[in-house]
Amino acid sequence: MERHDTWFDQLDRVAVLEYPTGNLPGDVAGWLERESTPAVETLDPGNWSRQRDVPIEYQEGFALAPGTAVWGLTDGPVIRTVPGPPRIVHAGKAMTALFGASPVDPNQAVPLWWDRQAGLVVWWDSEQQQLRALTDQQPGVLKIEPGRSEDGKELRYERPARSGPELPSVDQLELLVELDDITRRSLLLPAPGRLSLAMAGSTGSRLSLTVGLIDHALHLEQGELRTTAGLSDGARCSVEVEVDGRRERVWSELVQPGEPWHAARVDLSAWQGRDVTLHLVSEPGPDANAAFDYVAWSGLQLSGGPAPVDARPTVVLVMVDTLRADRLGCYGYPIETSPRLDAWAGQQAVVYEDAVADASWTLPSLVSIFTGRSVLNHRVGDARVAVGKDMTLLAERLSDAGYATFGICGGGNVRPQFGFARGFDTFIVQPDHEPDWDPAMAFLAELDGARPGFVFLQTYIVHHPFAADDGRLPLEQPYDGWLADEDITYWNVIGPYLAGELELSDADQDYVRHLYDAGVRRLDDVLADVLEELERRFADRELLVVVTSDHGDEHFEHGGMDHGHSLYAELLNVPLIVRSPDRLAGRVSAPVSTLDILPTILDVVGLQPPDDLPGRVLGGPLPDQLVRVGGNKNGMLSVQYDGRKLLQTEGADGPELALYDLRNDPTEQHDLVDEQPLIVQALLARLAAFMDEHLREVDSGAAQESLDLDEAALEQLRELGYMGDH
Repeated sequence: MERHDTWFDQLDRVAVLEYPTGNLPGDVAGWLERESTPAVETLDPGNWSRQRDVPIEYQEGFALAPGTAVWGLTDGPVIRTVPGPPRIVHAGKAMTALFGASPVDPNQAVPLWWDRQAGLVVWWDSEQQQLRALTDQQPGVLKIEPGRSEDGKELRYERPARSGPELPSVDQLELLVELDDITRRSLLLPAPGRLSLAMAGSTGSRLSLTVGLIDHALHLEQGELRTTAGLSDGARCSVEVEVDGRRERVWSELVQPGEPWHAARVDLSAWQGRDVTLHLVSEPGPDANAAFDYVAWSGLQLSGGPAPVDARPTVVLVMVDTLRADRLGCYGYPIETSPRLDAWAGQQAVVYEDAVADASWTLPSLVSIFTGRSVLNHRVGDARVAVGKDMTLLAERLSDAGYATFGICGGGNVRPQFGFARGFDTFIVQPDHEPDWDPAMAFLAELDGARPGFVFLQTYIVHHPFAADDGRLPLEQPYDGWLADEDITYWNVIGPYLAGELELSDADQDYVRHLYDAGVRRLDDVLADVLEELERRFADRELLVVVTSDHGDEHFEHGGMDHGHSLYAELLNVPLIVRSPDRLAGRVSAPVSTLDILPTILDVVGLQPPDDLPGRVLGGPLPDQLVRVGGNKNGMLSVQYDGRKLLQTEGADGPELALYDLRNDPTEQHDLVDEQPLIVQALLARLAAFMDEHLREVDSGAAQESLDLDEAALEQLRELGYMGDH
């Protein structure tokens, strides 16, 4: 077994020897020097002056304290919204970025920043050319940090040139870089730049690496700064070996803008066992022009020599978007949708029969799975916000513990822009409906047991659009209606049906259910191929596999279709199948939640789950009762306990409640709220206790971050129905 060491595991030994003072053309650099917000600027609190009181209705609109006034900042920076509005930090936490009416001129739309907890609103007044604030006291210390480009990427590599010769630390160069739908953990080394790693008695016989050029640039157009691509002349990437003060270039490649990642292996066997220094070198392209030569170095793995034994289990987390538990054979479905998954689960895994998701659509539910925190706690519930950097994700925890990490997703609400690529060495977006998980298997083969791995696999294969019948799953009843040979999409069926513009007969509805089932059958083949390969590959090694879903899907049970609009059973009840390293198989009827996934994984790999998480470690005895709370946008809440479920929705006159007896009414058709008021009060008390115990106070600006999505991401979200009602 070979040893594999990455540069990211030993950044404290990597030195920055050369780094450019700037990679911008003179006109752009001059514009930024004159016009842009500095990289980081701390505003002098003594420069704020009280200007006037504000109307009480505006104070109430932002939940501000009585006596709130308008404050103005003298001698402050000029705020620009191109290439992106800056980030403003108050009391160590990022303020929530908004765009709304000016507090002093309702007809003017302005960039706003809001700290709800502190009762502070800040905005840029373009007419007065002044940063202004609403608060009941002096605003205090604020920091302004770089903004984002039009496609949502931080402009950390397009700041004004540094004023001095100082070099950045290597940890400042680390970031996630996305090229051609593949995001990699990288070191950003613009040209001309040089990094070095000294190795005493090197055991590595080869260096594996991946390089790419960030094809993202700024240019001036009629005095305005615009983002564009293709302005770099390329950059040359090279590896040099230094021995006894002499350097030898052993690999070199020209990387052009717009190209995908370049992978390479560099033979170092001639220097094995010797004291050497490796150099990574970024140089300008053939025109000797360093403008926009932003080279990302990724992978950076030294291999060779005997590997120490790391017996920790490899972890594979499979999340099938929109998969209902009750459509799988192992959960009692009579139609043969999942024969291969059923067989694997019956022999290798534990099936948790009563598992619920934390929310009924992808973004908040996956944030809950990746953080272990309730949707009521993290409050990421809008398709234009990302999980904030104060939330530690599962992949980050495993990466920090020495795991190699790899993810594949279907895009949509799982794109890197939402924060889900954090902690992954490689994160691939596959916007196709049918997933290709072969790269994940190749990743595990490359590790070869020398280092434990974490693999995340996500797919929309079951999500609409439901593909036209391919005959793979026989119809229960013949169908010759108007939907035959049609794909069921949000735009031709689901949206019009929800809007009351389309009627579907009983036969039409049965056919829609059949097409969903056919998608589950296609999933069964894709997923079972992976599961069977994992069993072969890890026959004598530790392996943990978790198969689950983020939410279900409504198929007319309560008069609707799709998901995200309610918290009924068809949307919250999901499969949870766990194959532990001991391969114990069985069934568990005790209530569980997708919030249990993170603490269970951490416990199995030997990490201590945080004490303040609501989830529990699965695997041992579980209590027969559990308070399970779900949340959704528009004030929807659910609480389940002891076979009963209470739903709260926002009505025209305030909250509306519904109560269901799940033992006698599992599909939640008979509302008992008026018949059992004591049960209602008991469940409300359970909900209050859950919130008191598990919901820490999270500043809204830190828990979530606003973002801009590119047109490709927006188009896919539209196709999935997420830019409509949910």
